[in-house]
Amino acid sequence: MQELLVFTDYICPWCYLGRARVRPLTERFALRARHVHFPLHPGVPAEGIALSALFAGRPIDLQSSWQRLGAALGAEGLPFAPHDRTYRTREAQELAAWADGVGGPSLHDHLFHAVFAEGQNIGDPDVLVEIAARAGHSRAAATAALESKAGAAQVEADHALARQIGVRSVPTFVIGRHGVAGAQPLEVLESLARQAGVAARDDGATTHP
Repeated sequence: MQELLVFTDYICPWCYLGRARVRPLTERFALRARHVHFPLHPGVPAEGIALSALFAGRPIDLQSSWQRLGAALGAEGLPFAPHDRTYRTREAQELAAWADGVGGPSLHDHLFHAVFAEGQNIGDPDVLVEIAARAGHSRAAATAALESKAGAAQVEADHALARQIGVRSVPTFVIGRHGVAGAQPLEVLESLARQAGVAARDDGATTHP
């Protein structure tokens, strides 16, 4: 089984959309998906920053962007509530890496939902602990993981991998030496799998973090 690397960050709305397209891909091809953390806006403080300030000086129409995104997410059945701030993700990445490392419930979908359906500040440790508890982790274990930075080494390794293979934007999907960037339609991801020589599934099993 080949590995599908999905480079992403929780404050990236197109990563939220792209993640929804990974599951059907792994249902059709013999792929094991791995979430790889990427530092989209590493300088954002824990208290967050207004999107108008983050994109100051850039010709971005946020209202039009939210409308396009909302339509695309709705087509995938994903809830979405437009927001005007974005938040630091380093601690969220570390907590999610810890959860994957201990073999507990994945936090990826919960973190995306918290950001794009609920507008929560995932730079706040208390919010992260509640998200982990909602997913099925104990609050004490999640708190200890955050305080000890248990997932930091994995996050650093993921960031280094992105630099090594030249990933500059998210979402980016990589299978072996083949890759594609952006929230591509499922048909493009299927083409990527075929280009990488991935066999079609015949067992219906999936491997999706």
